[in-house]
Amino acid sequence: MRVGSATRVSLALVDVDTDQCRSAFDPDALEGLARSLKEVGLLHPIIVRRQGERYQIIAGERRFRAARLLGWDTIEAIVLPPGTEANDPRVQLIENLQREDLNPVDKALAVRRFMLANRLNKVQVAEALGIPRTTISDWLNLLEVSPTFQRAVISHFQRGESALTPSHVSIALGVERKLMWPGLAERLLGLAESHHLSKAELRRVAQLLQERRELSPEEAALKVRAETERRRRAAEREKESRALAAVPVHTPEGSKTTVVQHLCDSIERLRTLLAEISRVVPPGGFGNPELAAAASPGPGVATGERGDWQRAADQLVNLYEVLTRVLQDVFGVDAVKTADRRYLERRRAERRFRRVARGVGEIKRPGGTAPSAPPGQAAASGG
Repeated sequence: MRVGSATRVSLALVDVDTDQCRSAFDPDALEGLARSLKEVGLLHPIIVRRQGERYQIIAGERRFRAARLLGWDTIEAIVLPPGTEANDPRVQLIENLQREDLNPVDKALAVRRFMLANRLNKVQVAEALGIPRTTISDWLNLLEVSPTFQRAVISHFQRGESALTPSHVSIALGVERKLMWPGLAERLLGLAESHHLSKAELRRVAQLLQERRELSPEEAALKVRAETERRRRAAEREKESRALAAVPVHTPEGSKTTVVQHLCDSIERLRTLLAEISRVVPPGGFGNPELAAAASPGPGVATGERGDWQRAADQLVNLYEVLTRVLQDVFGVDAVKTADRRYLERRRAERRFRRVARGVGEIKRPGGTAPSAPPGQAAASGG
C-alpha cells in the first residue's frame, strides 16, 4: 500500500485516537451523517496513520462512526506514515482541500505553499496528499493565467457551473506550450466561456489547431460547435425515428401493428399488384423495364435497424410513382387525374360524414340515401 494514497481500508482495522479531546458524539447528528453517506456516499476520505498492521484515525472520526452505523466493511482513507500528528501541515492541508467552499484558486495557492515549504514537486505532492497528479496540475495551472480568468473560474465554481474549470485551463495551457503560441491559452479560455465549450470540445479545438495550423482559434471553435450541433441534431433525429417506428398503427383489416411493419406490408402488397400488371403489359411497352424492376422483390427492411422507417417510406413512394406512371401510360394522364380527384373527393366526403354523424342523428350518406331511423324513433314518430 502506498503511504499517502487514498485507498480502502477495513473498518475492523481502524482505531480511534483515545487521546483526542473529543469523546462524545451527538447520536442524532451521527444518524443524519449516516443518511447522507447512504444517499451520496463518502465525499471525502478519512485520514489515518499506520500503526503496525492497523490504522489510527487522525481526522474524520464522525465519518468513521457513521460508516459503522451503516454496517460498511471498508472505508476510503488517506494513509499517512506512522507518527503523523493531527497538527501536521499535511493533515491540515488535506482537511482544507476537502472543504466544499474552498475554490480552486485557493486550493492551488495552498498546494503551492506546501510544495515550497517542503521542497516537493507535483508527483511528490500528489503522493503525500493522496490526490491524483492531474488534479494537482490542474490547480497549479490556474496560477499561470491572468487574474481575470482566475476570477472567472472562481465565479463559475461558486455558481456550481462547469463552463470554465481548472481542466479547461490545463487544456488551453497545454496547447499553447505545444504550439509555442504566446497568448493562445487565454484566447481559448475566452472562447470556451463565450461559446460554452465543454472540456471535450476544447480538446477538439486544440486538436484542430494542431492539425490545421492555418485555422484561427475562433474558426476552430466555430467548427467544433458546428460538429456538436450536427451530432445533437442527428441524435434527435435518431430518437424521433425510433419513437415513430414504435407508433402503433391500426390497419384497415382491424389489426394492430407498427409504422415500419405497416410500411413493409404496404410495400409487399404494392409489389404484388405491380407484378400482376407486369404480366399483362406488353414487353417493351408502358415502361415495362421499370415496372419489372419495381415488381421484383427488393431488399427487406429489418425493423430493428437504424432509419428503417425512412427506407421503407422511400421504397413505398418509389413504388407508387412507378404505379402512377404505368397507369397514366395505360389509361392516360387525364383519366388517372380524374380517378384520383374522385377518390379524394369521396374520402373527404366520408370524413365529413363521420365527423357529423358523431353529433347528429340523421344525415344523408354521400352518394346514397339517408339512413333509416332507429326503431324506437320510428315508432314514436308513427304514433
